[in-house]
Amino acid sequence: MISQVALHHHSYEESTPTLDGAGAENILACVDQSNTICKILGAGYRQPHAEVVLETRPSFHLLKLSADQIPVLIAETQEALAKESAGWA
Repeated sequence: MISQVALHHHSYEESTPTLDGAGAENILACVDQSNTICKILGAGYRQPHAEVVLETRPSFHLLKLSADQIPVLIAETQEALAKESAGWA
């Protein structure tokens, strides 16, 4: 299952892939949301992509997220990135 998630972790760009294994699609959806939040913040990218909209991602709907959760998810990710980055300095 982990290899399938790694293989398809950018597949949400085109469509929602179907994976074998219990929970694989939910894990992939979580990875997609995490990757998209990092893209918005510019973590691992040359610059932030604030124009990206989480609600338009198939993974957003698969995970049954709400628009109210987005600011919290982004803030928690920023906090975690700042904490981890401080350890690298």
